[in-house]
Amino acid sequence: MYALRGYGRVTADPRRAAAYERALARVIGPSTAVLDLGCGMGLFSLFARRAGARRVYAIEQCPVIELAREIAAANDADRIEFIAGSSRTVELPERVDVVVSDIRGLLPLHFDSVASLIDARERFLKPGGVLVPCAESIHAAVVSAPITYESTVGLWDAGPAGLDLTPARRAAAQTLDRMASGDGTLLTEPSEWIAIDYRRVRTISFERTLRWTIASAGVAHGVMLWFESTLADGIVLSSAPDQPPLVYGRAFLPWPIAVAVATNEHVEVALRADCVDDEYVWTWRTTIERDGCVLQRFSQSTFAGAFIDTAKLRS
Repeated sequence: MYALRGYGRVTADPRRAAAYERALARVIGPSTAVLDLGCGMGLFSLFARRAGARRVYAIEQCPVIELAREIAAANDADRIEFIAGSSRTVELPERVDVVVSDIRGLLPLHFDSVASLIDARERFLKPGGVLVPCAESIHAAVVSAPITYESTVGLWDAGPAGLDLTPARRAAAQTLDRMASGDGTLLTEPSEWIAIDYRRVRTISFERTLRWTIASAGVAHGVMLWFESTLADGIVLSSAPDQPPLVYGRAFLPWPIAVAVATNEHVEVALRADCVDDEYVWTWRTTIERDGCVLQRFSQSTFAGAFIDTAKLRS
């Protein structure tokens, strides 16, 4: 759940707002019923009514839904029915023509996002209905990211008063984090990791091995991840590093140590994201080779970086 400032940052992102408004205007007509899935402050519900939707159902399980009601009233937006609760447990009085959502975090794989979209498609969307977004992909590249690395992993190298903080550093190297603003130089060409077609997808966990050849020598700190989202034909929202920044930022999977890499060395990362109890556990196994010789090999997982009550595990 976001704090109010977090909702404000998401709502105020001009690229995000403009892209969604254009996509909704394209698919909504006077007879259209719309589901705003995870409506937050209700921005997409307002866009849907502005586009002429007959009825909007806005589902949100966080308390911000009360603020969304007030914002709708302040904008004289009628025909919006706000429904408090999880979209996976509530019911609607009718099937809808359009399901719009933005339940991403840094990436589209965020808590129960994919599971919620599959459920909404199966239970709420009319046959032939429209999903906004209809598809998303996640892309990756090996990255030099000294600022991000120092603020997430390297900060544990020197403990105060000579204290050894090695266990904290070890845990920090097992986390998916946010890239620091303005940081990140790609040392390989980008590769698509996965593509998700929400009109057809049935799985909520994903895996694929990525292979790169180092294109630019430098110090590699891990893997950068970003997404591209197809909201409608010709309307794409992208957090790629060659695009203007979006509120989502970009994701970073660190390596345990920084590695000096040279051109024509090869990097292989077996990357998987498993949805466990509505949260994603990320695992990345890295091999760096030159001329068939293994230079470095790492095996990391966000599970290893999680704080777990071992007493509960034993009970």
